Amino acid sequence: MMIILQHLIEANIEELGELRLQLPRGTALRLYGDILFAYLQGDMVELRKIIAFLVSTNEHPLLLVLAKLRLAIRERKISENLISEILALAEGKTEWLGECYFVAAWAYETMGEHAKAIHHYQIAANELTQMGALRKALKARSNELAAFSCIDMDSKRLITQYNLIYRQARKLREFGIAGTVLNNISREYQRIGAYGVALKFSRRAVGYLKKDLGTLHYEMALVHQAHLLIELGRSREAGEVLSQCDLTTFPEVRAAQQILKNGASPESGALTPTWRDRSRRKISKGLPLLGDLENQLIAALNSGPQDKFALMEALYGCRIDPVARETRFKTLLSRLRAKHPSLIVFEDGLYRLVDVAIKSDVKSRSRRRA
Repeated sequence: MMIILQHLIEANIEELGELRLQLPRGTALRLYGDILFAYLQGDMVELRKIIAFLVSTNEHPLLLVLAKLRLAIRERKISENLISEILALAEGKTEWLGECYFVAAWAYETMGEHAKAIHHYQIAANELTQMGALRKALKARSNELAAFSCIDMDSKRLITQYNLIYRQARKLREFGIAGTVLNNISREYQRIGAYGVALKFSRRAVGYLKKDLGTLHYEMALVHQAHLLIELGRSREAGEVLSQCDLTTFPEVRAAQQILKNGASPESGALTPTWRDRSRRKISKGLPLLGDLENQLIAALNSGPQDKFALMEALYGCRIDPVARETRFKTLLSRLRAKHPSLIVFEDGLYRLVDVAIKSDVKSRSRRRA
């Protein structure tokens, strides 16, 4: 049973659509496969039908509460009592414990209780690792990092940590997580005005997520890409991307679309934390647009710390006079630091991106520079 459950909770929507049909109707695993499939599709009508069936049979109390909590997450009508109930029912059921803590964490994240979400994702990751569900455990760690990013958004950048999870996702061939993480990295670059780099990461993210067509995370990646295109002044392309979500069933996607189109949303309660942040900053009135070379410099540093010679070669090649090349590099660095004083530091002979966004100019100046 544990191996089949592991496959269910780690499957993408395409895999899940096939896997659940191989299981006998009425069994706990088939029912949970149906719950997951309806949830990922945003099919609340089907979720309610499954809940009604579980109530009528009264045979699977844990599945009933899992289905109720997943429906509550989709409807954004979550009670702490439901979360407590699911965790109480999961105690002693080792094979279900990791999944129950994961769903509880997602419920807390949906409620905006990010510290509680982090705590429950940590427990979920440990339990899932113990049962061998390494892909789902990595998803828990990825979600934990995303929840952490929502606490005091302006105080931190998490590109290094996201890159680590991305590499682990590639190693496990968990391309859904890889795509979601690339989308988060794209948002990190967007928040500092590096829209060119952000768009490159966004396109890679959407490419990875195409196997999850019709899911919330795929459509949220599309509206994020549309936002970038708007900020780059490419409104026609943005409209084409947004049109792919016109028939969405997800209120989070509709609310984000309305923010892009109208600057406000009647469904503002459905906005995710990142879209509440975007709404607060006002669409199209963000940070100054970074130039091509500024984007290229950030992209070059994304792979890790580098010395100035490697950076100059990446930016200008070897055809320019060395003195002129170094002058151009210093001017570029000075221009970027004027816009983002704490983005790049020089330590031990290497330039690197900083993961903590320092608000104080005094703190920025205290770091050693070239």
